[in-house]
Amino acid sequence: MKILIVEDSVDVLSALKKGFKLMKVISDHCKNGAEGLMKLKEQEYDLAVLDLMLPDMRGETILKEIKDSGIRTPIVILTANTDVHKKAALLEMGAEDFIQKPFTFEELFARIQAILRRIHNNIPTEYIKVGGLELLPDKRSALLNGEEIQLKGKEYNLLEYLMKHPDQVITRQTLMEKVWGYSTSILTNTVDAYMYKLRRKIDKDPKNKVIKTVHGVGFMLTSE
Repeated sequence: MKILIVEDSVDVLSALKKGFKLMKVISDHCKNGAEGLMKLKEQEYDLAVLDLMLPDMRGETILKEIKDSGIRTPIVILTANTDVHKKAALLEMGAEDFIQKPFTFEELFARIQAILRRIHNNIPTEYIKVGGLELLPDKRSALLNGEEIQLKGKEYNLLEYLMKHPDQVITRQTLMEKVWGYSTSILTNTVDAYMYKLRRKIDKDPKNKVIKTVHGVGFMLTSE
């Protein structure tokens, strides 16, 4: 495994390099966005860890450039921002995941492993239909009343899990475990960010919500 770290904080960079070395992971690094983009364009990495606050470019600008250039390297964002809408925007731009500072290396590495497991085992799932909603496994998208809905990254995995358990209340913790592939009780707002994005695409009719929030518990996809 080879990972690129784009981070200007000496302390964070040192901790990440040390952690990856202990896990026998090859890591490359740079401290600004321009160099990070150059490395991603010229070399192949299994994944990149990208800080949002860099001295020369904002992380959002770098992320957009990465996706516009056709670079398919999965990106994990490091951010101190707690705003759900901001995080949802990063996911919409193509980030695979984000982790909020401060964080532990163990948690970051678990997220990286989960992402790479999902990518390398990206096998189409079975056909599923719930009410007017259908999954299209080959395209990793969905049909809603005959209209195709484009889904990105974990949006598809999240919808797939909900559709496999219609009319059941699913907790955020369960979604973290089943969709992200590991267990944590800290960053359930990750689920909220993805759910926000998914509902913007699925629940366009305010009078006929497909995904309902069960306050204080989780979410439920209805079959009616």
